[in-house]
Amino acid sequence: MRLLYNVIAVNTQRVREAPTSWRDLLKPPFPGLLAMPDPNFSGAALATLGTLSQRLGFGFFEALKAGGMRIEQSNPVLQQKLARGEYGLAITTDFGVRQEVAKGAPLATVYPRDGAILVPTPIAVTSWSKNPELATRFLLFLLSPEAQRLFAERGYYPVMPGAPKPKGSPAQVVGIRARFADSETLSRFNALFGLRR
Repeated sequence: MRLLYNVIAVNTQRVREAPTSWRDLLKPPFPGLLAMPDPNFSGAALATLGTLSQRLGFGFFEALKAGGMRIEQSNPVLQQKLARGEYGLAITTDFGVRQEVAKGAPLATVYPRDGAILVPTPIAVTSWSKNPELATRFLLFLLSPEAQRLFAERGYYPVMPGAPKPKGSPAQVVGIRARFADSETLSRFNALFGLRR
């Protein structure tokens, strides 16, 4: 029903030269400035963990941990802390950054040149629905021009042809399809960052 990208968000008051790729987060200017949401609570973060582990190896996260990357429970909490300058960089969702920018936050969005992580948000009517007709009508509403316009206003990318793009979004994005982390990768991440689950 909508699309979003996992990107690198930058507090422009704390970071002068923004990274342009995922690997740039390992460079010397950035240690101690970075955070990401907890993949145990955020589906988008679970997609980041799976996608970047597959593309760059789990060692990428080990190096980020060694550089001081912190974990916040959710994207909204992380984005608010980034906006306040508690962090200089965040691996987070693009729509949330656009919402913070609209409130006046000194943030910029980097769509990494090696690919922002495209995360779909599917929807379906379950076979056990108590009212499948009403559920189907709601699903069709979410795909209507009106609802798709509302998604764009909230900063999401609509999925229907002809729907407007979110304000402040780039004309083109190099995207890579999300791969959600499996339980083994998530367990390794939890052990690395000391997350109790």
